[in-house]
Amino acid sequence: QRNGGGAELYRARVTMAALDVMAEAFNISLGRLTMSSRQKANVAFARQIAMYLSHVVGQLSMREVAVEFDREPSTVLYACQAVEDNREKTLFDKQMLLLEEALHQRVAEIRADLKHHGFDIDRADSDHDILHAQDTMKGGTDRRCYTVQEEAETVRRGKTGEFQGYNPQADKKSLRTPAG
Repeated sequence: QRNGGGAELYRARVTMAALDVMAEAFNISLGRLTMSSRQKANVAFARQIAMYLSHVVGQLSMREVAVEFDREPSTVLYACQAVEDNREKTLFDKQMLLLEEALHQRVAEIRADLKHHGFDIDRADSDHDILHAQDTMKGGTDRRCYTVQEEAETVRRGKTGEFQGYNPQADKKSLRTPAG
């Protein structure tokens, strides 16, 4: 079995599948969804949902989603929170369940295909696998973005080394001039 590259290939294929699901659902070209420039609100929201689906259904960490979407981790956090806020609406929640099911099917196919080609994607070879295992042990079984707040705190505290966030105390210290 191949160990190297399986996790990276899995992440790339899951995010592409999430984008495909959203392109079909919103009738938006894949090119528009993957553009790095700012887009109309419906395109931006479709991209946010794709980030959310990659995180929740694809079980990618926010840091992994950020890398795959070429965005900052704080952008992924905002996207997940925006989707979660909208899930309070019954119709939107039902639509999300359908999108989640569509991506679940594709993720199962991706996993089977990678396994068929000898990739071992089930081993804990990434930070996310360890985080996900810890979340599962904590009883994190909600279908929604249950790790958003915990992962946001981890990112803010700098444990991932990706994003430190705004720290007013640190900023005040950096603005002080040395005495003397």
